[in-house]
Amino acid sequence: MGFLADLGIRFLDNADSDLRRVGQRLGFMPLSWRQVVTQNPSRDGLMWRIPDPSVPMVSSLLNVQAVLVTEYERVIVLRNGILEREEAILQPGIYDIRRVGNLRGQIEVIWFTTGEFQLRWGVGDIITEDGASVGASGHYIAAIVDPEMFLRNVARNAQVYKDKDLLDFARQPVSNAIRDQMAHKTVMEFQKARAEFELACKETLMPQFGRWGLEFRGLTIEAQNIPEEYRLLAMQEGMIDRQKNVQIKGAVADITLAQLEAQKAQYAALAEANSLRLIGAAQNDVMQGQMGIGLDPLELQRIEAMKLLAVNPSEGALVDNRPQIMAQLQPPMLQPPPVIVTGVPFAPPAQQSPAVSLPAGAPPAQSASTGPMTREKIEEMLDKLDERFANGEISEQVYLTMQSKWQKRLEQL
Repeated sequence: MGFLADLGIRFLDNADSDLRRVGQRLGFMPLSWRQVVTQNPSRDGLMWRIPDPSVPMVSSLLNVQAVLVTEYERVIVLRNGILEREEAILQPGIYDIRRVGNLRGQIEVIWFTTGEFQLRWGVGDIITEDGASVGASGHYIAAIVDPEMFLRNVARNAQVYKDKDLLDFARQPVSNAIRDQMAHKTVMEFQKARAEFELACKETLMPQFGRWGLEFRGLTIEAQNIPEEYRLLAMQEGMIDRQKNVQIKGAVADITLAQLEAQKAQYAALAEANSLRLIGAAQNDVMQGQMGIGLDPLELQRIEAMKLLAVNPSEGALVDNRPQIMAQLQPPMLQPPPVIVTGVPFAPPAQQSPAVSLPAGAPPAQSASTGPMTREKIEEMLDKLDERFANGEISEQVYLTMQSKWQKRLEQL
């Protein structure tokens, strides 16, 4: 702050935000640009300097005791029209300038706004790449970022520099940049690629505004002057694009449904395969259990089939003696328990031998040994007779006849 002291400027504590309280505390009111604007709107703009002959209270710096710099403002102090050091750019705060009037030379205090401002632009009769004559209009946004460059290159000696002054100053460079961008595009590109056009204009104008101490922050298109035939063509292309999008979305939906159906079929096949596998495993466990207790699973299936056939015969089939047929179909393990015949117990054999048909009254097979019939031989014959009857080799009538005959012979002996 040593250089500011040389200029007769002293930074004051700015703890109070209210200007009236600051004035009461200091015993005088600091000069505020915004306060002056409320009483004299013609002093509003991008820049304002004092002394100002049009404003009695600041017609001379001898009448000013302190100045207020707000957050959206910057202040430059010039001596004899020169910014001697960077410290002469005052940051937000309150500064006592009562001693400034005692300095030799001409002292100027200049306010600059750092807030964004919006300016209009408009161009017409531009020939595009496809030979159409078009026009457009809108706004662009900028802000002062370097007060010294803005003062030196743009505002210069102006007492008040307003938005319209900058609009006139920048109109030609802005129009030229926009015209150049539009001339290198077709009408369709200009209509559809609006965001790219705005970005290209910004990139073109930023260096130019930077030399003025400004920052070019953006451009917007609010109106377009396009020939009617191009408008209709753009509408037709838009309809075609929308139809294509609908078709594409429909195709995507069909593909998605087909994929879901394929997944559903795949899951159903997997479920069926798992079901069959579980059923097969259960049947295998049942068959293993049957075989573990001495049952033949295939024989049981055959018996079940024959039972079903016997109970539900086809048309014209014989149904006589079905109980006897079913009894003969039963496997050995399902037959009745052993019975006692003439005091001799017997049980069905483990395996059946092929049945041999004998004529009624045929004598039983003779023993391999020859000689007179003894009691032992007759008993042996009776045992074999029982065995052949149990094996189904002879009928019951033959069995009873032969058994009665050999019993008589046995009694005779």
